[in-house]
Amino acid sequence: MPPPVELDRRGALRLGGLGFLGVTTPFVAACSPRLPAPRALRLATGPPGAVFREVGRAFAPLLEREWPGCRVRVDETAASSENADLLVAGEADLGFVNVDVAREHRGDLTALARVFDSVLHVVVAQRSDVRTFADLDGRPVAAGLRESGSRYLVDRLVDVTGVRPVLRSYTQEASVRALREGSVEAAFSLTGMPTPAVRTLATTTLDDGGGTRLLDLGRETRELERRYPEEYFTVTIPSSMYPPLSAATTLTVPSLLACRSDLPLDVARTVARVLMEHAPELSDVRPEAGQINARTASSTVPVSLHPGAADYFRSAKP
Repeated sequence: MPPPVELDRRGALRLGGLGFLGVTTPFVAACSPRLPAPRALRLATGPPGAVFREVGRAFAPLLEREWPGCRVRVDETAASSENADLLVAGEADLGFVNVDVAREHRGDLTALARVFDSVLHVVVAQRSDVRTFADLDGRPVAAGLRESGSRYLVDRLVDVTGVRPVLRSYTQEASVRALREGSVEAAFSLTGMPTPAVRTLATTTLDDGGGTRLLDLGRETRELERRYPEEYFTVTIPSSMYPPLSAATTLTVPSLLACRSDLPLDVARTVARVLMEHAPELSDVRPEAGQINARTASSTVPVSLHPGAADYFRSAKP
């Protein structure tokens, strides 16, 4: 058998987005004749240092162990929005996508599991006069990369409230540096909780000599919940999460391991099983992954659960 044809993202797109069953992902027999094994899978994750990226890098070898001979390519991306676009275009087979982004692509992608709830963290300087989201009007903020879930949610906040910060595209790591140096008034990060970047900021002395605090978004959460039901929920970041920072009200959105709708049933079922069986190992990589559990994983509404994953969760019930 000739080796599989390897294409980069743009090459696959030029060939019409050939998908999982096309030339980019041929199949070979697995150890069990009943379960076809993919020769290659493409997993869209996030930027360096982000939870999607690190959990994805840890998850890939677990899948390769399940399917000897399968190569799982971990693609670095801007995160949620780019991952959804790659799945729809046929340039990825699996990807981490937040529910708000995934809902726009229902029919083209489905969920394999709910992995954790991403929480919007907004960190400002302790000495800043910014007390509400409205106070950020006209001021520079680190709003995540352009195709990230953070930017997607910040854009919705801007649309709903009419507040117009100056949005700057930074990774999570770059946002920490920008806030420390005082080049932005706030750092936005939609990520699992607890997240190391916010822990770092909680104990960092900024260049102005002061510390940091979380911005409360109580007013904004109510409006977004009303406008986008089943996507956003109000949550309180407790004071015990990032000491010495005080508690703050903010938004949360479920994050999914998503896939293309044409992913074969047996493959989807196996990916969901491997994720659940190895959740403790993934939580050792990033604490946010500690939320992965069989009790909540099948709760992916308003995004449909892939039939293969649904079959796994039904069989896994005691």
